[in-house]
Amino acid sequence: MRAQKPREIAFRVLLEHRDGAHFLEYLLERAFVKGSISPADRGLAQELAYGLVRWEKTLDWLIDQKTRERPEKPALQILLRLGLYQLFWLDRIPDHAAVHETVELAKHLGFKSQAGFINAVLRGSLRDREATRQKLAELRERDPAKGLSHPDWLYQRWRERWGEPDVRRLMEWNNQPPPTYARVNTIKTDAAQLAAGWKREGVQFRACVGTSSLSIPGSVSTTDTSQSSPSPLNGERAGVMGENTPNAPPVPQDLATPEGICAPVEQGNDLTTSKTCPLPPQPRDVTTPKVLPLPFLKGEGRGEGSSQAEHFTVAFELLDHPPLATLRSFQDGWFYIQDPSTLLAVHELDPQRGDTILDMCSAPGGKTTYIAALTGNESKLVATDLSPARLDMVRENCARLGVTSVDIEPWSAVLSQAATRQFDRILIDAPCSNTGVMRRRVELRWRVRPEELQRLATEQRDLLEHASQLLKPGGVLVYSTCSLEPEENTGATQAFLAAHPNFKLDRERTLLPFRDAVDGAYAARILRS
Repeated sequence: MRAQKPREIAFRVLLEHRDGAHFLEYLLERAFVKGSISPADRGLAQELAYGLVRWEKTLDWLIDQKTRERPEKPALQILLRLGLYQLFWLDRIPDHAAVHETVELAKHLGFKSQAGFINAVLRGSLRDREATRQKLAELRERDPAKGLSHPDWLYQRWRERWGEPDVRRLMEWNNQPPPTYARVNTIKTDAAQLAAGWKREGVQFRACVGTSSLSIPGSVSTTDTSQSSPSPLNGERAGVMGENTPNAPPVPQDLATPEGICAPVEQGNDLTTSKTCPLPPQPRDVTTPKVLPLPFLKGEGRGEGSSQAEHFTVAFELLDHPPLATLRSFQDGWFYIQDPSTLLAVHELDPQRGDTILDMCSAPGGKTTYIAALTGNESKLVATDLSPARLDMVRENCARLGVTSVDIEPWSAVLSQAATRQFDRILIDAPCSNTGVMRRRVELRWRVRPEELQRLATEQRDLLEHASQLLKPGGVLVYSTCSLEPEENTGATQAFLAAHPNFKLDRERTLLPFRDAVDGAYAARILRS
């Protein structure tokens, strides 16, 4: 039986992905399970699949330029995208290989009659490369939504709110591969011990601290003056943000979700990096610090103004590492993969030892386990979720991380006891449109629709209503999302407060990628009288 090559895997996955029945990540993992594939080929297959989805709109414009807007069948369109993406987005694939392998794939897949056409389009693009790059640069200026591959309605919506410069920065951010962050699990270890363990395991990292820069023994200082370009995708090393900057040191991407590992998989090696087109490279900051400051985190759950160290290390950015599942430090539960933006809501909750706490939408367990860590496993924590099946992930993560203070209960059981059981603190990390984490969820930009926002806002207000029945007088309710949309954030909060005069807003905070250099997030701290 002939083994599938990475380009063929990417093609077949993308062709099936068109019907929208499955997420791209699932289709890729299923394809990898079916056959043996080397890490290098796995990385290339992911790079191609994710890249073609992320840059679909720009690639289709480019195809129209090369084919005089002649409609193409879906399979042929994917093949053309595949070839052009390799030519204009990937550096380490030689031009002749990009053209030859794409044409041979077309023949193998039964498109022999179209192989000559594909060959002509790709070779013509090579001859016109500099002119094409210039056209792509002009497209970014003339039509940013098309040049940066985003839906028109999202671009218009964001431009009206933030203005042209910031919406461009946001779209460029969404087109960068996300870095991997690991939260220190203080139930089992501390930052210094984890750093020492990682040095033995060959992990390179830098610390993320809650106030200002702090040098951590063992972390690496990235002073490379070579260039990095913000471009597609999972499995490559590409630019990652420094403090309030969109570009900084290279980072491998191993996981696409903002938080959580239940079955971690290494996603390839440093096979491909981006070309200087369609986004121009930016020089890396030669003064990139050994740490990533997180000024929105104010102390390890001790509350504002309490006695605490000047700095605290809450997480690390992983710069280079072996497969995470093979690390003893992972197996022993010393860390949890989690974007720093997801920690904001827990810090606003400010959990204390002895508190009764409800995490209403807890799966996969990142915030639940962080609450347990901040309270030293000495709170009375209940974790639930609207999806009972997802609670298995919470159980797995609690077991690995040594969390013993959590009762995991179905949502129906929690709701049925509203009249007899109430909590000191409640966290609602609500299901949302996820527009703040679009760089991690590659296909999201093409799935989300304007009408979804109102539907989600209705569901979010329902969750707030349920929480109001479960919170003790004098209690704290934190409502959070990873959305950038006002209907889901301030709009939902204000609608709830208008209907409940015995609740008041203590404070709210929105993290914006182009301003805060982390994924987008919103958190509102609400007090019950």
